[in-house]
Amino acid sequence: MPDLVAPKSGGVYEQQFRNIVDNSLDRRKFVDVSFGTAGDELTIEHGLGYIPVGFIVINANIAMSVFSTGTPWDTESIYLQANQDNAHARIMIF
Repeated sequence: MPDLVAPKSGGVYEQQFRNIVDNSLDRRKFVDVSFGTAGDELTIEHGLGYIPVGFIVINANIAMSVFSTGTPWDTESIYLQANQDNAHARIMIF
């Protein structure tokens, strides 16, 4: 696997890149979730103790999109929704 390449020094995304690589990916949590009705907000408790930077869908039972609802994330939970009914996924929160 190739090494991650940092953005140019002083670039707009350099600090965000460093935060993800140096901190967030070392502190991640995998969660299995089930979305009931498409568009309904699902509260996912992560217990990381900090506000996560993001999430990645690792596996899903159907083709779907998962996205943030707009509810601010906090140190205990994130808030997501899917665009399909009865969808199940494994999500990495970091």
